[in-house]
Amino acid sequence: MKSYRNLALVFCILFGGLTGCHKKEAVPTEPLTFAFQLLNEQGQETSVFAPNQNIIFHFEARNMTDSTMYLLTQLWDIDTLKLPAVYRGSPAQSQLVGKPYRGLCQSYVGGLHPIAAHDAMQFTIPWVKSTKYLDGVPFCIHAATTYLPKGHYYASFTPSFVWYQKGVTTTETVSPPLIQEFDVQ
Repeated sequence: MKSYRNLALVFCILFGGLTGCHKKEAVPTEPLTFAFQLLNEQGQETSVFAPNQNIIFHFEARNMTDSTMYLLTQLWDIDTLKLPAVYRGSPAQSQLVGKPYRGLCQSYVGGLHPIAAHDAMQFTIPWVKSTKYLDGVPFCIHAATTYLPKGHYYASFTPSFVWYQKGVTTTETVSPPLIQEFDVQ
């Protein structure tokens, strides 16, 4: 009787080991994630700036999957989405101040924009033109020429990207908009 129990135990261990050890591929819940940050000139995230301190707007679209994805969104659309629009006041009561650029690069060529697995596409633009953060695709013509005066502000952006991966086209829109409140003191 004891040998049957031992044999049954060995069988359960072997059978359980064979059936329970299948490795499942982890599928991220959000294949494309977005981040919107305000940085100081040193590249540190902050929400408080001095009156003569530049504000760096940093946006990132990150591929959280194990394979390359391709953004199909024309980068010209970023201008329509106002990356970033800056407002004085709070989101409940505000006045549009503007955006740091006046136009996008004339030399921009559309097409697929690959984002490698676990990599990101990043856009960075300072409020006032900077030698540390040079203009580049897609932002080429700066609009803001003076620092923001003291006050409470927020920057807002609603990213909407169409991407293609493994034969499937998906539209990813962040809702609600990405908002970063900040103060110039």
